[in-house]
Amino acid sequence: MYRLNRIFLSNKYQNQGLGSKIMQLIEKEFPAAVEWNLDTPHLNNRNHHFYEKLGYQKVGQLQITEKFFLYDYVKKVETK
Repeated sequence: MYRLNRIFLSNKYQNQGLGSKIMQLIEKEFPAAVEWNLDTPHLNNRNHHFYEKLGYQKVGQLQITEKFFLYDYVKKVETK
């Protein structure tokens, strides 16, 4: 399993398809990866939509504080 720790894209570069292209480049750099894992804050619906659009599935959550938790996402990659 490969883990994406933190990736940030400045607001001025969002909504231009760059985030998707960056994610594709990262995945191409590691062709041996059969599974990718990441987490994102539960209140960030924009991130949820973005990752789900790229094939990630929400598989769980991690409570950080009483009011804050992270959603865990996984993407399984088909090997060729």
